[in-house]
Amino acid sequence: TALADLNDAKSLEDAEITLQQAISAAENEHGGQAVDAGIDDDSFSGPVFEVSLHKDGRMYDVQVDGKTGKVTGIREDKDD
Repeated sequence: TALADLNDAKSLEDAEITLQQAISAAENEHGGQAVDAGIDDDSFSGPVFEVSLHKDGRMYDVQVDGKTGKVTGIREDKDD
């Protein structure tokens, strides 16, 4: 929806790292290969990137703080 797109644009504007930097941080922290990445529009604590990684036949969702570039969470994605 248009509102969601506006929220995503605002989150990207507030981020201090790029999407590519978020992908690199996720791959360096957890290993594996990034297959999808974007801004997490569900975050209320500031800009957060979510990177989907494929590693050892499994999918993982990695959250990267959009201001610091630090990985703040990793969970196995059992839906994919």
